[in-house]
Parts: sequence; C-alpha cells; structure tokens
Amino acid sequence: MTLLKPREYFLSVDNTPIWRRHLSWAKTDGKELRQLLVSKFGTNMVFMSLLLGAEMNVLFNSNRLCTEMRQDMQEMNLTPHFWCGIAIIVSVICTLFTIMTTFTSWSLVSVISDANSHALLRSSIGQYACFLPSKLIVAAIYSFILF
Repeated sequence: MTLLKPREYFLSVDNTPIWRRHLSWAKTDGKELRQLLVSKFGTNMVFMSLLLGAEMNVLFNSNRLCTEMRQDMQEMNLTPHFWCGIAIIVSVICTLFTIMTTFTSWSLVSVISDANSHALLRSSIGQYACFLPSKLIVAAIYSFILF
C-alpha cells in the first residue's frame, strides 16, 4: 500500500506527466519513439470507439428504463433518470472529444520525421499536445463509470 500514491488509485501511472517525460527520454531512436506513440494512439482510438458504441447503445436502447430516461429528459422532469441521462450525454461528449484529440495527435505525430521526433516530442508543448488524449481518456472513463 505504501508503494502507490493516493492519486494512483484513480489515475493510472501512464497518464501522469512524469511517465511522459520518462517515455520521451527512454527511447534513443526517433523512429521507435514515434512508432510507440502512434501505436498508443491506435489502441486508444479503438478503445474509445468501443466505449462510444456502448454509451450510444445505452442512450438509445429501447428498454423501459432507457425510454423513461429519454422521456424525463424531454419533459425536463428532474428525476434520477434525468440525471442519469445527463451523465450519459456528458460521457458521450467526453468520448467524442477524446476521439477527436486522439486522431489529431495521431496525425501530428505520424508526419514528424525520425530526425526531428526527439526535439519535438521531448519539448514541453510536444508532450502536452501528444498526451492531451490521455487526460481526456481519464475523463471519458470516469464519466462512463459515473452513469
């Protein structure tokens, strides 16, 4: 229990700033660093697409509970179904933004040359831009768990 910091129970270590710095400095080959990030973006894109599909399935399901939820949202009845529907919509929005930022970061990193990848990906703005999807992934996952 003493090896983990309290925040690491809620946020995985690969989404922390220190992990980003270690990852960018651990790889000596620019091509290897770029391929590692591109593969991470691909994995994140698949995971977020599956999460979006699950959220949309819950939101537009035809069972009684989901129908009541949509009806309460249309009529603005402030019931628990209404708030659950709002949580699902927030989760869908977080997931859509995560997919957009992952795709944008993926395309930005893919076009960097091997010679320049270390300079760009080790800079503070490069690390922030490349790992912005990680922050949104955490928000999307926790909003999904919330509803």
